[in-house]
Amino acid sequence: MLVCMEAELDTNGNVVGVVGVIKDDTAEAEAARALRASYDVIERKSVDLIEAQRMGKLATWRCPLDTMHVQWDERAFELMRLDPETFHPDVENVRACYIEGSRERLIEMSEKVMATGERQSDTFRVRRGDGSIMDLYICSTLERDDNG
Repeated sequence: MLVCMEAELDTNGNVVGVVGVIKDDTAEAEAARALRASYDVIERKSVDLIEAQRMGKLATWRCPLDTMHVQWDERAFELMRLDPETFHPDVENVRACYIEGSRERLIEMSEKVMATGERQSDTFRVRRGDGSIMDLYICSTLERDDNG
C-alpha cells in the first residue's frame, strides 16, 4: 500500500488535521519484486557462466569488420597467456599466434563464414605468450547488423 500524507493547516498556519491518499500498490510492488528476482537470477547465471568458462577453458571473442580489432574477454587472454596491457589483439597480431598452417586455415574458415553465413569450427595450433603450443578449437559465427 502506498500512503501519502500531508498536514492540513488553518489560516494561521496551525496544524488542524491530516489529509491523506491511500493507493493499492500491490501490482507495482509485485512487479518490482519480480524484477529484483530476475536480476538475481541473471547475476547467478553470469557467475555460473564465468565459472563454467574457467573450468571448461572457454573464452569468447568478437571481430567487428569495421575495426578489425579482435575483442577478447579476460579468459581469452588467460588461455593465450598474453597480457591485456601489452598485447593488442588486432587481426594481424592474433593471426601471428597461429602456426603450422593454422593461420591460412583460419583465414579460409573466416572467409567461408562471411561468404555462406554458416557457422564453422575447427582446431588450430597456436603459440601462446609463454611460448607453449596449444590446440585451440574455434567456433565462428557471422554477426549481422540491423540491415543484414
